[in-house]
Amino acid sequence: MGFWDFIFRKFAHIGEYAILALFLFRAFRGRLYFWPGFLSFVYASTDELHQLFVPTRGPSLVDMLIDTSGAAIMLIVIKISEKNSKKVVEKNEQLRKS
Repeated sequence: MGFWDFIFRKFAHIGEYAILALFLFRAFRGRLYFWPGFLSFVYASTDELHQLFVPTRGPSLVDMLIDTSGAAIMLIVIKISEKNSKKVVEKNEQLRKS
C-alpha cells in the first residue's frame, strides 16, 4: 500500500466516523454530545475487535483513535456552528428591536 493510499484511507475513516457522529447526534435530537461520541468510540472499538477474527487483518489502537477523532471533530464542528447560529439569531433580534 502506497503512502497516498494510506493517507486517503485514514481520511476516509475520519469522514465515515464524522458522518456516524452527525447521525447519532441527530438521533439524540441534538441535545447531547456525550452519547454520540461514546457510541462512535464503542463502534470503532468493536470494529477493531472484529478484525481479530479476520485472517488478513488485525486490530489497531491507532486506527481506533483515528476513527474516534473523526467523531470528535464532527461534534466540535456542530458545537461551534450552534454557538455561531445563536449569535446570529441574537444579533437579528437586537436589530429588529432597534
